[in-house]
Amino acid sequence: MLDFRITDKLKKIIGKYDLLKKNDKVLIAFSGGPDSVFLFHCINFFRESLELELELVYVNHKLREDADEDIKFVKEFAEKYEVRYHIREADVKETAAREKISEEEAGREERYRIFFDIMKENNIDKIATGHNLDDNIETFIFRLLRGTALNGLKGIPVKRGAIIRPILEFRKDYILEVLDGADEEYRLDSTNFETKYTRNKIRNLIFPLFSEVNPLFREKIAGLIEEINNFEDIEKSKESVLWLSDLRKMDKTVQNKRIFDLISMYDIEINREKIRQIGELINSKGNKEINLGNNFILYKNYDKLEVIFQNEYVPLPEELILEEGIMTEWGDYLLEVTKRDIKESSRENGKIIFLGDKTNIKVRSRKEGDRIYLKNLGYKKIKKILIDEKIEKKERERIPVIELDNEIAAIGDIKISGKLELSRNAVSKEQMKLIIRRKNAK
Repeated sequence: MLDFRITDKLKKIIGKYDLLKKNDKVLIAFSGGPDSVFLFHCINFFRESLELELELVYVNHKLREDADEDIKFVKEFAEKYEVRYHIREADVKETAAREKISEEEAGREERYRIFFDIMKENNIDKIATGHNLDDNIETFIFRLLRGTALNGLKGIPVKRGAIIRPILEFRKDYILEVLDGADEEYRLDSTNFETKYTRNKIRNLIFPLFSEVNPLFREKIAGLIEEINNFEDIEKSKESVLWLSDLRKMDKTVQNKRIFDLISMYDIEINREKIRQIGELINSKGNKEINLGNNFILYKNYDKLEVIFQNEYVPLPEELILEEGIMTEWGDYLLEVTKRDIKESSRENGKIIFLGDKTNIKVRSRKEGDRIYLKNLGYKKIKKILIDEKIEKKERERIPVIELDNEIAAIGDIKISGKLELSRNAVSKEQMKLIIRRKNAK
């Protein structure tokens, strides 16, 4: 179905943003509409070469009477292409009333909640959504009309944490042209034509007027979004955290301004209640967090405040068995069991454990009560060690715990068991060894 023009563009997008890796397990948000059908075929194109495992998820918002027909289509589509599927329900009207938000916003919140639940339950690596170029332009205009700062006009990101949007640079009319040209079936959502929703008004009323002025208005606005994103990246690199020691010295007005500047970089609405909560957070003890909405939290860790995307981190499996010759990724670490020669001058070796006759080599997440043996100190709780090392709370669960024959041998590259021989510059060519290093090691 996909011709060379599409595949060439897809390869560039996926390579530029590092959207897919070999053996990825991808959950595709699938409504049965043209965007999700096109998205599936785009990802399915790489299924064999990258050895991808694909799954579909359909969310019934309980807003349409013909949802049963959608579900039937999803099931038949999944069977045709031999992929697993998930059918979930979300009571959008009930959520909107309870949270006092629009049905549009409630639908989005419920969808992503379901996506991440399935992700955790099934060890999914990536969540792919079918946002296209028109969706990106709608978001830009929606925020412009609502009123937002410059950095609020950044549009939809191609990648954020585990969420990927491979078709974000494709126009809707082009997607329809490709599908219709290939006689590919898809479902149409009748609510997309109802102008009671703000985005539908933009799509159905404003877009046609813009097209009369300039048929390429989408590409023009997309170029502006890219410029804003580049500017925002520069601004974020300047100051992405606030230090509490500095904030506490400031006048309340200045303090609130600094907090507002930080949070507004992520296009998060700020009200008096949030400001009050943040004020309490600044003067509180310990590590705490506040839900800012839009899938972001404000995280207080030791002496700093930072905004974090709630699902920035891909969930890790319960445990993995390490095998010789296979490089294993675990969070921000690379683990390798090998007999290969290690050059003394190399700085990328990290920590090295000689395995001797150890055969059962396992990596897992930390468990409550875990202890490791340290020379001259005996057994110490890993939790206490990580706190003493000032490892941030959100990072602690992603540090690999290495077990050798059911004995904890290492906590990442932070601590090695006192029972094991180790070296930074091992040169043994014969002994089996485990190399533990960070992905960003140089």
